[in-house]
Amino acid sequence: FPERTAPQKGEATPVGGFYTQEDMAELIRYASERAIEIIPEIEMPAHTTSSLAAYPNLACPVVDAYIGVLPGFAGNTDGLVYCAGNEEELQSYFMKRMSKYVQSKGKQVLGWDELTNSTIPEGATIMGWQGMGNAGYKAGKLGHKFIMTPARVMYLIRYQGPQWFEPRTYFGNNTLKDVYMYEPIQANWDKDVAKNLIGVQASLWTEFCNSAEDVEYLLFPRLIGAAEVAWSDANTKDWNGFVTRLDGVNNQIQQLGIISAASMYNIDHKVEPNQNNLKVTLSCIRPDVQIHYTTNGSEPTATDPIYTDPICVEKEQIVKAVTYKDGEVVGKVLSLPLSKNKATGKKVLSSNPNAYVLTNGLRGSNKHSDFEWCGWYGEDASFIVDLETVTPINQVVLGTILNHGMGVHHPAKIVVSVSNDNENYTVVATEGTGENTTQEQGIAIKDREFKNLNKQARYVKFSLYTPGVCYPKHVRAGQKTWMHCDEIIIE
Repeated sequence: FPERTAPQKGEATPVGGFYTQEDMAELIRYASERAIEIIPEIEMPAHTTSSLAAYPNLACPVVDAYIGVLPGFAGNTDGLVYCAGNEEELQSYFMKRMSKYVQSKGKQVLGWDELTNSTIPEGATIMGWQGMGNAGYKAGKLGHKFIMTPARVMYLIRYQGPQWFEPRTYFGNNTLKDVYMYEPIQANWDKDVAKNLIGVQASLWTEFCNSAEDVEYLLFPRLIGAAEVAWSDANTKDWNGFVTRLDGVNNQIQQLGIISAASMYNIDHKVEPNQNNLKVTLSCIRPDVQIHYTTNGSEPTATDPIYTDPICVEKEQIVKAVTYKDGEVVGKVLSLPLSKNKATGKKVLSSNPNAYVLTNGLRGSNKHSDFEWCGWYGEDASFIVDLETVTPINQVVLGTILNHGMGVHHPAKIVVSVSNDNENYTVVATEGTGENTTQEQGIAIKDREFKNLNKQARYVKFSLYTPGVCYPKHVRAGQKTWMHCDEIIIE
């Protein structure tokens, strides 16, 4: 999914691409036998390109360019909708008309919370999804029934555990604990409005799923947490008690041959510069596990030290850790190969709060959202490493990453400057032209190396120039781009 490119005119139609009426009848029968109700989602007036690719004359704004069918994000067709106009009340007119048609067939209408931007069709139930789903409550205040499915905590397409162990997906993390601790009815809600809340929903989109097993892995055990959110009173939430009960249910699920992720047993880490050394903090969302660790690169055993406080790392070494429960290993081994160079542990002067990862001695994975990358969106960037004293500098390396499908691209230009007073800087190296000449495809980490500098300085400044907007044939054509950096190495 993240490596796909925008479809071009003349390309062959992919295998499949639609369901026949016979296919749908079989799916509905199969689901019904398993006490599952299929509710069709008809995308309109936006969030669809398939019908507009077939009938481009229905698009608004009317375009002469090719409209392709794109999986997931719609790229340069993102602004195309059924031609009801461009004003919000025209959307309302369109949706009212469609809702009346659906209701005339004896069906109920559920709509996403964009419907709250204008007059909501009579009798429509609203799905609150954006951010924390607050637009759902907005609909409730207008007398509409609503369902809470906030993307920030109830979208199961997001990572469910430390990303170093997870199959690739996108955006941030929604762990089992995040899902379980979500409370849909907020303390400041009007009680009469809260009565219009008819349920909660966990949403899973399958752009990154290639099999039923992939779907199960993302659903379980988070779906159990979502069920508890729906069934439990706010005052009865008990995370410790929940995970104890969950173990029994998980065993039953696995006995049925259903895949249930063990991500809740994996270890989160945070490595921070600390007085020229590194501070390693470890944690796990399971409260009933012990973390055993080593600092010599060996595999942790039950006889190795139990983690209780942050680990101070003063030299280049590998920290490994794993969770134990009842004397057995339950998580995957976390391996942190911590390097040491002249920048390691030094302070980074930057307005970006995540800039500390640039000198924490730990390289990021090829997932730019793994919390080891520092990012900037749609803008140039600059940051400064304070080496504290005038230091010989021969080589400088800066790690960058590419994820074409997510609009993450290498900087168009990098300028390295040095100073002794943090005021007067001298340019010592440059790479790139600054022009948006090319945006590579694929997913890749690239180290930008600046050698044979032969300088002495206290401050090293990096100026990064954005690659601009995504080019016309890009899957995200016209959108701004991200730049991400993970480590500064100075020798």
